Amino acid sequence: MTFQSILFEKTDNIEKEALKAPVFLVDLNLDQIVDAMTAGKQEYNSKPFFYTRVDDIDAIKYRRRIFFGYGFG
Repeated sequence: MTFQSILFEKTDNIEKEALKAPVFLVDLNLDQIVDAMTAGKQEYNSKPFFYTRVDDIDAIKYRRRIFFGYGFG
């Protein structure tokens, strides 16, 4: 059984893992926040989730439903 993230509604929409922080993330020093949030949790390999752009409006709406569905909003 393969891992299925709740961040993606359909597995065919998942891009290849982003291995580096995008330039804008570094320019805004947001890479430091990602580093702090993932420190000590390297085994989860969660940085690519922060680096992957989501341009599809349906994917954004899906993530919003998940976010509010879990009581975070």
